[in-house]
Amino acid sequence: MKLGEYFDTIIPILFAGFFMVLLSVISNENYLLLVFQPTSADDKKSEVKVVGFIFSDGLKSQFTYAKPILDKYGFKATFDVICNNVGKKDGYMDWAEIKKLHDGGMT
Repeated sequence: MKLGEYFDTIIPILFAGFFMVLLSVISNENYLLLVFQPTSADDKKSEVKVVGFIFSDGLKSQFTYAKPILDKYGFKATFDVICNNVGKKDGYMDWAEIKKLHDGGMT
């Protein structure tokens, strides 16, 4: 197995395992997950624990591995997508997958 193939298979699996444990802990500790929006300085005094997830580039592995874990624990996330790569490059989401993210409440 070449090094590149190793990273293409093992790293997403390791990420999925780590991400599942992380969301499980966050869920059990009653954190509230919010999509980032502008807030005022007064909001800093809140006792609410906040966690935000942002996935960059629109990689297919984010749809394949992260989305099911987010769904399992009821969390939402922001997916920043490079539109020029959508459906054109291997390893990137297509428009149907991006629509499923949007329909599922992801931004």
